[in-house]
Amino acid sequence: MCWSLDIVAEHSTTFEPQMNGRIERWHRCLGDSVRCMLKFTDPRLWDLAGRHAAYIFNRLECGTGKLSAFQQRHNRSAWLDHLRRFGCLAYVKIPEHVKTPEPDGALGPRYEVGVYVGCSRENSSSLVSVWRCSRRIMGGFGFRVVGSKAVKYFEDHIIKNVDLLKYPDKFPLDASGRNDKAEMPVEGPAVPCSGSSKEAEPFKRCGGSEGF
Repeated sequence: MCWSLDIVAEHSTTFEPQMNGRIERWHRCLGDSVRCMLKFTDPRLWDLAGRHAAYIFNRLECGTGKLSAFQQRHNRSAWLDHLRRFGCLAYVKIPEHVKTPEPDGALGPRYEVGVYVGCSRENSSSLVSVWRCSRRIMGGFGFRVVGSKAVKYFEDHIIKNVDLLKYPDKFPLDASGRNDKAEMPVEGPAVPCSGSSKEAEPFKRCGGSEGF
């Protein structure tokens, strides 16, 4: 394939990273972007932050008069209005095959709490990380990334500890945006809704959070 396109592969000298100046600068730029995105977010999301940073860089112009990687491939400018703040609080709609029929049935929750971690590269959906019940994982919970178009974002609220997503009762905001129970700090994990210091019981249902 390379010979048919008149492409000659040139390899740098072993253990001479200075010969790969362009790649090294890109790695430095990507690392700085990930470090900035994780400033107020859980550092365990570093892999998803790197993926999201590369997604954004591919859609930005590199300089004056230079086309982005997205423009070079698709011959059109990228749409960036769908981007949200990485690590913010998000409520994603629960798919029908995940909802539990008991005990609430049709009156059960429609959204589950999660954290926004980027955009899908295959379609126009947003990616949200949520805790789901899993019998194959020790502890009964699995941290999964789900894609959906039905997502409600709260960009003023940043998740510093993803473990708190197991306790949806600690989040005063519901999917409608109401904040009747308590006030949440602008940055940081959610606070308990009640005045007592007793922690809420762990989230044990597979279908989503309670109290919507």
